[in-house]
Amino acid sequence: MSNLLRERFSKPVDAFAEKFVASIDADEKLIPADIQGSIAHTKMLVRQGILTQKDAVQILEGLERVKEEYNAGDFVLDV
Repeated sequence: MSNLLRERFSKPVDAFAEKFVASIDADEKLIPADIQGSIAHTKMLVRQGILTQKDAVQILEGLERVKEEYNAGDFVLDV
C-alpha cells in the first residue's frame, strides 16, 4: 500500500461525511429481506458442499437470533 493510501485510511472519517453517505434508514428496512436471503444462501452453500451442515446450523441459529432481536425492536443499527 502506498504511503498516500496508508495516510488517507489512517485518519478518522469526518462526522458530517459519514452521516451524509450512511444509508442506515434504507438498510434497516432491508433487514428482514437480507436475513431471508442469507438463510437461502447458507442452505445453497450446504447443498453445493461449500459449508458443512454443522457450520450451517451455527449460521442459521445466528440469523434466527438476529431476526428475533429485530422483530422485538432490540436490533439497532448504528452509523
